[in-house]
Amino acid sequence: VPADYLELMIYASRLPELSAVERQKCLQVAKKVADNRLIYGLIDPLDGGAFIGKQGMTDALPVFTKTLRTQAMSMRALYKLYQTTRDETYRNAADSIFSYTQKHHLMENGSYALGISYLPENPQDQPCLFANDEIKAALSPEEYELARQAYELRSLGNVPLIDDPKKVYFKKNSLTWKLSLAELSKRTGMGRAPLTKSLENITTKLSALRSQKPVQPIIEKLSTASATALYSSACTSGYRATGEASYLEAAKKTLSQIRDQFVGENGTLHRARYNDNLLDIPAKGIDYTRVCQAALDLHEATLDPAWLDFAYSMHKQMLERLGILETGIIKEHDGTGYPKDYNVCSYYTTNALNNDNTCALAQSNARRLAMRLGDTSLSQHAEKLGAVMDQTARISPIAAMDYLSLESAARSQIVYIKLPASEPMLATARKELC
Repeated sequence: VPADYLELMIYASRLPELSAVERQKCLQVAKKVADNRLIYGLIDPLDGGAFIGKQGMTDALPVFTKTLRTQAMSMRALYKLYQTTRDETYRNAADSIFSYTQKHHLMENGSYALGISYLPENPQDQPCLFANDEIKAALSPEEYELARQAYELRSLGNVPLIDDPKKVYFKKNSLTWKLSLAELSKRTGMGRAPLTKSLENITTKLSALRSQKPVQPIIEKLSTASATALYSSACTSGYRATGEASYLEAAKKTLSQIRDQFVGENGTLHRARYNDNLLDIPAKGIDYTRVCQAALDLHEATLDPAWLDFAYSMHKQMLERLGILETGIIKEHDGTGYPKDYNVCSYYTTNALNNDNTCALAQSNARRLAMRLGDTSLSQHAEKLGAVMDQTARISPIAAMDYLSLESAARSQIVYIKLPASEPMLATARKELC
């Protein structure tokens, strides 16, 4: 799921240094990525959750795993795109991911499961794929004809040979949208409202069909601080984009759960909980940076000083445990809690488009903290990390994307005004950069 790239294009569409034509091109790229890779690609139409990626060359055959991290990143990017375009398509997609996550990943203790996977021993038993005949049997003739066009169902299966050269998914159909609502409405002659209603009935029936299959999903009941914090940030983005308090409450509840249940008696942030037990492994660099980022997001949305204090404490604790004073680089971990010494400095990786870049996050967090606090060491640390990331970005395109997107977030001049507000204040906000 190319959520980081999508966010970078959204930020680029707001840059005053670019011309109006260039900004519009960036926004069009963002919309195309969201349409082709998420809405008509990796978002499961049956439950609204996003798969983590694709198995082959096309999006017709996803990797049948849904992680909390993927839901959070996809949801956050889609809400930001909705905020920029006001296109309800993107809000509906983000809302579907939010609903899926609250229903399937939220556990009884208030934490969020790390992931859910469909892993049958025989590929033909994959519950996310359907034979044409079983879909026909589950739907009315009218519904089947609509589903056939929406998903391009075929009797021999719709998984392209390039994705399945050994034909292990022969005669199986994946349910990814092949037509937009507008195109489907044009082909069927149905209005948008009745078409939406019919598609909802279809997905309800097919979702029930999948739930009755013998292979059931495996739920990883592990919760990590970084993924949970990322989900809190995504909920805050939902609140900023829509103004609905339910997203803000979810963000606060999620981050409060980290503050209350992931911090040990000595005040140290821990990496994970499993089966409602705090694991005796201290947080990694990415955990600290994601938690700090989520707390800063909440502080900006609420102006509650408690979240700013929490963000500052996490940043300081990270520097004390994992910071290298001379360069400012953050080690991922110091080996504590592992069976042998494992002192590795791995602050960025390049194996995925959605990269966790600890140094880029730490640099962005330091800049944001420095704007609100009088601690001069924050600006100094941000400058050191900026120099490191500038060199790294010249070597790795993935690292460049991480650095630029997070730097754009740190420099963002968007102001959120809670309505109702006085007309003079609104006039000033429209006219002046704050």
